[in-house]
Amino acid sequence: METDGQKTYILDSAPAVLPTPGKYWALWQRVEQCQPGLNRHALTQKAIGDHPKPQDMTGAELQKMIDVFSAILRQSAQSQAGADDANQPAPLTA
Repeated sequence: METDGQKTYILDSAPAVLPTPGKYWALWQRVEQCQPGLNRHALTQKAIGDHPKPQDMTGAELQKMIDVFSAILRQSAQSQAGADDANQPAPLTA
């Protein structure tokens, strides 16, 4: 499309990535590895007010749980990075 010698570009929006039970389980496995002992049922109850099976969750409920699991993983990674920094020797100053 051209108007007065200038081009106008229309971009298609990226297809939405729908949350799936597979993504839920993949993230939960990672959460279990970095935070053993967390209770998946308790987390689900607290986050969405119920604890249905992942295959019975709505898209919004799945997305909420995926967001919760992702936040736990981010926090764990940040905590680990902070622990790694604490184990480094202090820089020498003159």
